[in-house]
Amino acid sequence: MKIITLDLSEFGGREKCMVRDILNAYLAPGKNRTKVFSGITTIAFNLYSGTVVAVDEWDFSAIVVDGELHDLFQCHECGQEGITEDFDTSTKCCSKYFKKVTES
Repeated sequence: MKIITLDLSEFGGREKCMVRDILNAYLAPGKNRTKVFSGITTIAFNLYSGTVVAVDEWDFSAIVVDGELHDLFQCHECGQEGITEDFDTSTKCCSKYFKKVTES
């Protein structure tokens, strides 16, 4: 069973509104607060969590928080995820991951 879909026909009404919010934040002056995310190449919907994210060519993700587009970080070792302001770097794996992604 798949976890992620890119097929808009599988998005519900709530998820389509999230796509609209992502596009509005991406295009609005001053609303794109991403630093790692390089631009939308696709929109993905996690069928398990209900999260809708913009994905760039390098597989970095961005989500809308309070009307603004933010980088979404996910540690590949432990799975923790969050935006810059709330990503916990107290564990070794998350600290190493966050440093690598934000300094490149």
